[in-house]
Amino acid sequence: MVGVVTLTTVGYGDVYPVTTEGRIAAMALMLLGIGLFGAITATITSYLMSNESHHGPDFVSAVEDLERLAALHSPGR
Repeated sequence: MVGVVTLTTVGYGDVYPVTTEGRIAAMALMLLGIGLFGAITATITSYLMSNESHHGPDFVSAVEDLERLAALHSPGR
């Protein structure tokens, strides 16, 4: 139980499960929390990586956009 608490960085406070069933339920919830957080993070990362790899960064148009924006802020305009 201490290993699972350390792994999930939950830490025990003033309230903690006393019964065996409560400890098992707490471990399951902590591990499911890690799994859910990992799945959400992986999904977002996968989306961002696939979006970039299919379209690729268009540096030329980005530079043109920045130059156009810089021209808007130049003195005399």
